[in-house]
Amino acid sequence: MSAELIVDEDNEATDVYASNHDTRIRRIVSVAALVDFRLRRRGSDAAFVYDPEIMEPKLAATVRGADLVMAGPPCQGHSNLNNQTRRDDVRNALYLTVPAFAVATRARVAIIENVPEVTSDRSCVVQTARQLFESAGYSVEEGILSADAMGWPQTRRRHFLIARIDAAPIPIREVSQALADAPPRSVWWAIGDLETRTGDDPMDRASVLSSENRQRIDWLFDNDEYDLPCKERVAVFLDGCFWHSCPVHGTTPHANRAWWLEKLAANVERDWRHDCELRTAGWLVLRFWEHEDPRFVADTIETRVCERQKSSATDA
Repeated sequence: MSAELIVDEDNEATDVYASNHDTRIRRIVSVAALVDFRLRRRGSDAAFVYDPEIMEPKLAATVRGADLVMAGPPCQGHSNLNNQTRRDDVRNALYLTVPAFAVATRARVAIIENVPEVTSDRSCVVQTARQLFESAGYSVEEGILSADAMGWPQTRRRHFLIARIDAAPIPIREVSQALADAPPRSVWWAIGDLETRTGDDPMDRASVLSSENRQRIDWLFDNDEYDLPCKERVAVFLDGCFWHSCPVHGTTPHANRAWWLEKLAANVERDWRHDCELRTAGWLVLRFWEHEDPRFVADTIETRVCERQKSSATDA
């Protein structure tokens, strides 16, 4: 399979995709910047006010009649881990750029992947997308696939919406049955070959350590401190007031405000997710703002680490 176009705001993500799929055209923008459309109503009454249109004439001619459009709109606004904007996040509306792009290009098939909770969005993005596809002549199937049920080395569950213009898509239930494979494979099954592979491919190369990181790693091994139990591990984050939405000094730029609200909310959600993952694994997580007194920060870290060491010694 060759890929004609990859669109993402993350330059590195487009690099990885293009390297794996021999992609000819890359756009480092939101898909919303490429397609002109406007909606009337939501849910089962949704409709395009006018026919969606790709705004770059040359690109429109290139992707016209594409065999397949695949999309993974942002899932942070649907995730149950998001306690701030869950179900009502500005990013959720990006789901609807997919039917607009597919209809504008007259793609034969469109596949949208997201977390299962996408069906609970307050703006009804799944129901709206389904209606937009069907009103444009597509047949639509949707459902949830479980990775471990297909033998994958993970327990991820994802909602898929599949639209096809020339025939009905295969039902998700039949897809799941056809791909069923038990028991699930291990992560080592997926990556074990990397241990002995060599070459210049970025996917096979180990990270290049800085001299400072090399010194730190050498010290850990020289002093037999490389295998601390999680209950003795401490993660310290020093968050910038702007990038992490400090309640005292945080601001939102007026220019391109919607984009910045989305970006900053994603940063906060990522911080919260990382904290939860580390605490679940037994780490002590400490976060400080850049405006806080360095002496206060250092004293707090020392106090909390000493308390944790004493607690660990008592438990032992």
